[in-house]
This record gives sequence, structure tokens and C-alpha cells, in this order.
Amino acid sequence: MKLMILSVSLFTLLLFSACGGSGGEEETDADLSVSLQPRPIPQEYQGLTMEQLKAKSTEVLYYDLNVSTDYYKGNLVWFEGKVKEVFEGEQSGTYQVTIDTKHITEVAGNKVDKWRDPIFLLYSLERGPELHGNDMVQFTGTVLGTYTTQEPHLNVYPYTREVTKPMLNAVKVE
Repeated sequence: MKLMILSVSLFTLLLFSACGGSGGEEETDADLSVSLQPRPIPQEYQGLTMEQLKAKSTEVLYYDLNVSTDYYKGNLVWFEGKVKEVFEGEQSGTYQVTIDTKHITEVAGNKVDKWRDPIFLLYSLERGPELHGNDMVQFTGTVLGTYTTQEPHLNVYPYTREVTKPMLNAVKVE
């Protein structure tokens, strides 16, 4: 009896492990977390101006993109904003860039100068200029998924919070 249970268990384990992959070309969230390198630019967007790319882009509000990222995967989108952070990638000339896309100038009647609504952009110098913190840019990119980081909460050490932002593959940045 024990041999039969062991045999059935082993067969079940082998069956589940053999059915692991779908064989499709679509990247999974696990693939995205492993490779933070820019993807090739889709053929239909190569060589276009920013105005042409903007015209082809899906119009989407940041909130909708952030909460329904899977719905927009693969779509070209356009945003403008302020570069918050630039991290050099593993390969020369590649970067991961956080760009805040919403400028807040007043909160409850008080004047402020704050940026929010971050987008995580996989970028290379083939797609635009070298970027630095506080640069103002406009950019197009294809939606890949989301990227989650730990960031300071209310700028109070040592508290952090999880921040999930849309992740795009840059097509063009100006």
C-alpha cells in the first residue's frame, strides 16, 4: 500500500513539473524582475518623431495605467514629467529611470512644489539624451508591467512603504 501511495505521489509530482511552461513569447512578471534591460523597439515605432509617436499612443490617465497595467500591456503610451532617479544598467548605455508625471502646486490652499505619479522606464542612450535628476522630459514607451520598490514613508526614517509603478520600455525620450 505504501509503495502504491509513493508511486502515485511521484507520478503526480512528475506530471505537474512537466506541465510548467506555456511556450508563449509573452514576458511574465518573473521575467521582468530578472531583466531590467531595455527591450527592442517594436518595428512599427522605429524612426518616428515624438509627435508621430504621441499621435499613435493610447491616451491613458496615470491612475488607470497604474491600477490596470495588465490591460495596457504592449500599448504605446506618452507622458511628460520630471526625472526623479537615474540608475545605470548592467550594460553600458542602459538605465532604469524613475520619472514623476504629476506636478502638484497647491494642497488644501497651501502652495507646494511636489511631483508624484512615478513611472519606471527602461532606457538606453539610443532612444534619447543622457538623463539626470530634475530634467524635464516627454517620453513614449510600451507598457511592460509593474515594478515595486520600498520607499521612505512620509520621509520618516526608518518607515518604508511599498510603491508599485508602471514599467515602460522607452521608445523615445526628449
